[in-house]
Amino acid sequence: MTTDNQRNVLKKELSELIFRGEFPKARQLCQGVNQSDLQDLLLELAFDRADIAIYSFVSYLITLQESAELHETAMSLMVNPLCHFEGAYSAGLHHARRGMELEPDKVTWLEMMLYFHMVPDQVVSEEEAHETAKRILSLDPNNEKALAFLSKTAKREAKPQKKKGMWWKKLTYSVLGLLLISGLSTYLYWELAMSREPVVFLIPQGYTGQVEIHYGVPGAGTVLPEEEGKIIVNIPKDGVLKTTSDPEYGFASDEYYYVDEQGNRTKLDEGFIVGRQMSQREDLNADGVKTVYPTKELFTVVNSK
Repeated sequence: MTTDNQRNVLKKELSELIFRGEFPKARQLCQGVNQSDLQDLLLELAFDRADIAIYSFVSYLITLQESAELHETAMSLMVNPLCHFEGAYSAGLHHARRGMELEPDKVTWLEMMLYFHMVPDQVVSEEEAHETAKRILSLDPNNEKALAFLSKTAKREAKPQKKKGMWWKKLTYSVLGLLLISGLSTYLYWELAMSREPVVFLIPQGYTGQVEIHYGVPGAGTVLPEEEGKIIVNIPKDGVLKTTSDPEYGFASDEYYYVDEQGNRTKLDEGFIVGRQMSQREDLNADGVKTVYPTKELFTVVNSK
């Protein structure tokens, strides 16, 4: 893919074929596209339209020519844009386990086992995650993720245990990044296990549809303010906010409000906020020049009436 225009044309044609169920033609269209670019395209399609057909297409490719890269793409789809489907994390775990079988000494796959222990469904038990962390350290004694996990579990065991409440379900929207093996379209930040300042999203009264927050945009002129220890994100009427502020990663109990013209706030239940995700994209042109786009956060406000 040498130009944005060519990339957009490919994306459009690929999406049409996939959503019509014409997988052989879609596969033929992808011939010559490297795995990293294909993965980015499929993730973007799923972020645009959370349709299980995209995952089905990847599964179809796996049946024809299995590879660790394709399993990584399938896993990425299920833990990111398609994570709201029932059983998505279990499906993602299946692909991670198969990736480990194909690349047994690749530490990144082992790290994903720790990730699957942290997701809302907790599809990997603490016992397995603990053993995995020790295996990671046998391969990489200074691995920060494994060390952080073991330290965290040791501290938790030393404290009285409390019943998990609704805050645990918040991770459904926060843990929507994935450390890609071959690309950089989205990220799994280990800091998702850590705390951060909570965010209050102020949304124009009655707004429904996609919300976009572009972080770290030079010259945007908007710095996210704070109010009583919480970051305030004022969403414009068109649903798109650009800010010079950097994104925050980690766990927190975020809040969403409708705001009328008088500034009165009406709290929105989390059920009306779907598909929250953080993503970033890098492009490499034919001359080898890399373009890094600002980090973008997306979510959709559904009809609350």
